[in-house]
Amino acid sequence: ALGIDLALGSLIGLGIQMGVGAEAIQMAAVLSFSKSPWVMGNPLVHGTSSFNDNIRKSYVSRCHFDANLFSDPLAVMNLIWDYESHNDTHKWAKSHNVSLSQIRRLSSTTENLRKRVASYLGIPEGMLQVSRPPIEMSHGMVTILRIIQVWVFSATMIQIDSKTLQGLQKSHTKNGVSIDLRPGSDMVVRSDLEKIFMKDRHFFKLLQSSEIRQKGNFEYIPVGEPSPDNFINRLEAHLISFAIEKQFTFFCISFTNRVFVYAISGSETEKIVKKCLKPHRVEDSRVTLKMLSNEGKSVRGIGERSCGRWTVQRQSATKSGSNAQFLLWSRTCFEMSKQLTKKAAPIKKGSKKIEAAKKDFKTIMTSLEKLGRLGDHKCMVLKFPWASHQVSANQRLKFFLVSFGTTKAMTAVDLRDILGSRLDSTTEKKAGKQKLQFLWCKSLPREFKGGNDKGVKMESSWERPLIKCIPEGARIVSVLVSSRRRDNIIKLVATEASTHDGEVDEDSDLSLFLPKSTNATFRWKRFNTTDAVYIDMNSVPATAVPVDSPDDLYCVCANALEVRGGGLRAEGLTLLPQGKAFLLLARFTFGLLRETNIDDDTILDKAMMWIGSNLGKAPKKILMGRIERAIDFHKSSLHLRETLQSFPEKVKQLLEIFDGIDGYEVKVWETLSSNPLIRKNVATHKRGFRKKNGKIVAKCQS
Repeated sequence: ALGIDLALGSLIGLGIQMGVGAEAIQMAAVLSFSKSPWVMGNPLVHGTSSFNDNIRKSYVSRCHFDANLFSDPLAVMNLIWDYESHNDTHKWAKSHNVSLSQIRRLSSTTENLRKRVASYLGIPEGMLQVSRPPIEMSHGMVTILRIIQVWVFSATMIQIDSKTLQGLQKSHTKNGVSIDLRPGSDMVVRSDLEKIFMKDRHFFKLLQSSEIRQKGNFEYIPVGEPSPDNFINRLEAHLISFAIEKQFTFFCISFTNRVFVYAISGSETEKIVKKCLKPHRVEDSRVTLKMLSNEGKSVRGIGERSCGRWTVQRQSATKSGSNAQFLLWSRTCFEMSKQLTKKAAPIKKGSKKIEAAKKDFKTIMTSLEKLGRLGDHKCMVLKFPWASHQVSANQRLKFFLVSFGTTKAMTAVDLRDILGSRLDSTTEKKAGKQKLQFLWCKSLPREFKGGNDKGVKMESSWERPLIKCIPEGARIVSVLVSSRRRDNIIKLVATEASTHDGEVDEDSDLSLFLPKSTNATFRWKRFNTTDAVYIDMNSVPATAVPVDSPDDLYCVCANALEVRGGGLRAEGLTLLPQGKAFLLLARFTFGLLRETNIDDDTILDKAMMWIGSNLGKAPKKILMGRIERAIDFHKSSLHLRETLQSFPEKVKQLLEIFDGIDGYEVKVWETLSSNPLIRKNVATHKRGFRKKNGKIVAKCQS
């Protein structure tokens, strides 16, 4: 009569009995819709850039509407609610990477199913309208919907066992989730990865980046009066200009007696560098340099190149620079004790003061290079193996340049602009093993409307995460890898910073080979078997990995298709609370037992033996009593059969069994007693309505 699958009909019937009839109808409509409302990416159809962009946008949108529920159908129900509450649907669909045609059809499918059920029950359609989206539902309603899905789709359960989870959790550290790039991967820089992550949402570090060493000698030809200060001033002006154009975050110039460190004033990098130098008491020597842009001016020669596009304004103000674009850079200087160069009152070689100064100098250089090797900063260290006062005109001077966070060496033209003419140099590239680290952060919605100081309503599902999951950025990596099936690879579009000649070839992609554990395809197995499961890679519950417990993870699959070899193609996933307790209680309340009769005297012992220590958040002391109550609930509910009415007393009993099992308090929601599908309410509503031409209308309506 309803024109839907038998299992979905059962979902609606059980939903009506358990007080969530309207929600179950909408969920059934969502699960009957075969296509995803989100825009999908296909590596065989889309280019690397558009594929990565589609995958990232769709997954972030899914996470936003999932709202820590870890359920595909509940996420789509949130999506429908948001779609129907917006006027400008075109703008809304684009912002959430949703197919407007698909969401329109899905909304229409939901409405049609609601009309058919209302007509079958002989009640007005308005009685079956959903009053709130899952994100705002009480935890009791969400729990009931999970339980009903276990009852209906128990034959297509999938799982990740504790042993597999322990393997996945080996990459978890105190700071975040680390993912090693396997041998054969192209060297990448941070700018390559920023194209697939959102700056204000996915916080990551690129550890152990590439390192390029250049060394040689040059002839210093002074401009103006030859002096050490003039040499340093000219050097820093060209290097800051180069750093701005090439997007370096900091750099340093070191002599045997002095170290100059430069960073963008007020930036996070400056704070990190300042913290690195703080123990050495160099704060008092900080100077701010105002860099003026030469853009729009008629300049030639070095002024056209990276080292000359910005100039230092050393005066307090200039007429020509009043309206010019400018950037502020800070300079921090550490200088060895001046007593080392004094001829009068020389200090002995073993002096504690000299040794302390040398130790500080060495520590600073080591700390700065270590900061560069971490890979999260694009920086360079220019070393001169002589004291700053020893610079002299028309003399061959040695230099060493180390660049971090880039795969491109400084060109000979740039080196001559910075150091001087008649330059000879050699380049050595050192490729280190790279690693991605995603920092721990709380899952939050994309948009903030009302609620507390973080824009999240305190009663929403955002405040009740089903599991503490790995960061969203790490899951995006898993989605990108899984979308390419068995290759365990991510493709990136090369940037200028990651090419050797500075020119980007549109057809050249960077390949990152990742561990097999990042591929979600290999994690899930059919319940109590080792048969493979093929999942929707963009699914939020499918890519979830708990961080605080290795207990088994179970998922309900609403749409499943048997494949050759015993595998399963699964869609419409809903994650269950971690551990075996919730699953066991849900099966017992419906009498779903495989090898044991419900009246078996040893059923409690067998149940506790199966659970073992795999409890999840369920208190072990109360679990045995809950199992007994679950069995009693099943026996006392047999008389309900196929009655399409709500039974509040049964809902209350069921919620008491599951109270605290997932770590949260479960209560009866306020509107349960006024549910229109309770027997007395149905009778009241039916008195004022009658059928006319197959539709339910008010009796007073002609």
